[in-house]
Amino acid sequence: DYLRMAFEKTISRIANLQDLYIDDIQQAVEETMIEIYSTHIQLSPCIPKPSVDLLLAIRTPDGTLSLLKAAETAVIRNFNFDVVGTGLLLARHLGDIFYETKMTIKQGIYLAIYILRLAKKYVPGVGGHSNILTLQQDGTIKTTTLEDISDLESHFARFDALIKPILFSFPDEEVG
Repeated sequence: DYLRMAFEKTISRIANLQDLYIDDIQQAVEETMIEIYSTHIQLSPCIPKPSVDLLLAIRTPDGTLSLLKAAETAVIRNFNFDVVGTGLLLARHLGDIFYETKMTIKQGIYLAIYILRLAKKYVPGVGGHSNILTLQQDGTIKTTTLEDISDLESHFARFDALIKPILFSFPDEEVG
């Protein structure tokens, strides 16, 4: 599993850093991705070649919060919303509509659940249980329970059914 290997190697490389500055962490992620692509993925007999993308939330000891995205071997810092994976196009579209920079963590969780629910419904290859982890202010990681995720997925399904008639109830005499 290339994704798990990339994650484990990245965490190991970060753990070996002397200082945990974001530039050093970003460099460690890039070195890991280059290693994986130049050795493991290059040697893979699969066609097309496997692809690995990572999205990492980082809080440095000085409290700086950063989002690092590794798209194959390109590693960039992002300060807003970003996504990886098979449902990328749908998720990016929904993020463009609903994401706001001043969202609370709770609102971010709701948005993640909404996007994942629609990706599982409409994007081939996306499915299964969703795991949502949030990086708290104190640096701890909090997991949203599967029960909460399931409840909110059901809530959003009902909401979508209710909003549909409203969305198309504004008559425009010049259309059609």
